[in-house]
Amino acid sequence: GTIKVVDVESSTLNKGKPTSRIIGEHEHGVLAITYSTDYSYLCSVGYESKAYCWVTNMSGHKFYLADYSNPHKGTFAGVHAVPGTPEIITADVKGYVKVWDIRTLKCIQTFLMGLSPEEAYPPPVKHANLCYVDSTNSLIMAEWKRVCIHTQEGATNKPNCPESSDPVSAVLYNDTQKSILTCSGRDVKIWDLAQGCLTSHFQHITTCDITTAALDEYGRRCYIGCQDGSLECRVYHTCDL
Repeated sequence: GTIKVVDVESSTLNKGKPTSRIIGEHEHGVLAITYSTDYSYLCSVGYESKAYCWVTNMSGHKFYLADYSNPHKGTFAGVHAVPGTPEIITADVKGYVKVWDIRTLKCIQTFLMGLSPEEAYPPPVKHANLCYVDSTNSLIMAEWKRVCIHTQEGATNKPNCPESSDPVSAVLYNDTQKSILTCSGRDVKIWDLAQGCLTSHFQHITTCDITTAALDEYGRRCYIGCQDGSLECRVYHTCDL
């Protein structure tokens, strides 16, 4: 559960080994982290019921994001710092989303993702990943085998996509292509955000299940991490190596 700050540029001065510094630890492991450039805070979530906020230039100096009267209902699924605002978004595997003000460390909004208000106590819904679209202020989450989109107006929509055979392990938004990429099992799918339809489906492109993914800043390449520890770089449109 250790969180480190790594100086990659120092590797040229240290025989190829970058210097690192531990800034804090979680008791049972770290699930997701995000950094607020506007407020210089690192926020991390693990298996605890609260999120941790770290001052990156002070080791061990942390604050908590905890709503004791209405806490998260399960393990955290993700965390995101909204650029240009003091807001931090956290989500759990039951579908509950909380918006926090980093200045006061208080929860300012709670809502249930992907479900209507009358389904306030549904069977457990497993959310695998969280993605925030800065350009439209929308929240995208993988709802077990589906994808949910929560817009700024508060409406939750589900793209017209059938459930996949495997749970969604990663969901990414490509701002350049205006599309969503999802990973499930050994497959990668690309969805048109405006139409909510599937545009590409690449099957069995890896030798084992995909566990995580990321895009480059131009949206041209996708980096895929697998269960066996391998890392691949693929072209976004074709998924070629």
